[in-house]
Amino acid sequence: MKKIILILIILIVSPLTGYARDYVIDIVSENYQEETDDFKHHLQIYHSIQITSIAGQKVLIITGNNYQYRTWLREYIANSKKMIIKIPDKDNNEFISSQAYIIDVTSIYPVNENKWDGQDSSARLKIISGEKHILIVDSNVKRRKLLNQIIRNLGYPVTFLSDSKEALQIFKIQPDNFHMVIANYDMKNFDKINFVEKLSNISPQTPIIVGGAYNNNKINEKLFNDFSMLDNVTIRPIILQDLSKLIVNLLKNKA
Repeated sequence: MKKIILILIILIVSPLTGYARDYVIDIVSENYQEETDDFKHHLQIYHSIQITSIAGQKVLIITGNNYQYRTWLREYIANSKKMIIKIPDKDNNEFISSQAYIIDVTSIYPVNENKWDGQDSSARLKIISGEKHILIVDSNVKRRKLLNQIIRNLGYPVTFLSDSKEALQIFKIQPDNFHMVIANYDMKNFDKINFVEKLSNISPQTPIIVGGAYNNNKINEKLFNDFSMLDNVTIRPIILQDLSKLIVNLLKNKA
């Protein structure tokens, strides 16, 4: 009985905690100052670090009253320049678009710099800000121009990428900034199963249109079979055919 009650408590409380995104950061410099108000006998701490990350260069303004944790963290900063920070999902867009971001000291974690693969953190992330975009992943320049014209005529801004790995990285970090994804099977670095499934797992509610191969029934049948279980994925053998109508219908159903 106690176990059942505990499980129910966890199920009730868990949704309230929300989700957070992890960012690996490299520390450029630290600024720290302590001041004591003689009248109130209260310690004022002014603490910030300048960082680089996949979301660009920023200044983190560090708040929080956990003095022991702050002291411990500063000891790590003196010896290692790589950390992990946790950003709540609801604040992700603010973090991406901000140059200065306020963060609690207990949301910063040290990592072992000598045993960390820093390839992801050195990547340059295309930041999507303002109105939501439609993400197009296609290596065919001529087709991209036609897609751009169709989508802009519908009133949506567009982000173009030819590399599926880069597209996945961008979408993973800011999925809420995209209305939908349009990808063609012959894009650069396209492992269609992993790419589309990962997109769908990150944001199951985001429509994904996958363009097939013109006059190649074998490829198109395989695409239909591969993604038949994903409700948010639509296969179009001819990607440009009635695309405007398809986009409007998908986004209308999503709303």
